[in-house]
Amino acid sequence: ADMVKNMLPAIKTFVAGVVDIAKNVAGFFKDAFDEGGIEGVLSALGAKVAGVLFKAAVMFVGIWLAGTMAVHLAKTVLMPKALAFGSQLFSQGAPDNQISLALFNSSKASLSLSLSLAASSYL
Repeated sequence: ADMVKNMLPAIKTFVAGVVDIAKNVAGFFKDAFDEGGIEGVLSALGAKVAGVLFKAAVMFVGIWLAGTMAVHLAKTVLMPKALAFGSQLFSQGAPDNQISLALFNSSKASLSLSLSLAASSYL
């Protein structure tokens, strides 16, 4: 019983939110119907759908461009710096230079593959 009492404010808030949304939707349809009948409702719905599709298209293009730029920066800025750092690190007095270079080349190929896979999953 105490648990139900504690949940009552949350339930009331949720129901009030649903009622407000229903009132807004009903008001939208009433205003559209008053302005132009069924054609007004269909026109208003079409305008809302077109607006949502336009916003979605803008968002998609923005995300696509951001992903493309991230991949470009990773390939042109981060990879060369990482390769230069790694080659400098492994060229200065590493105990087994052949093993170090083999590990470095392996990690370089793995990093390149993981960057391309990450980029392709976002695009």
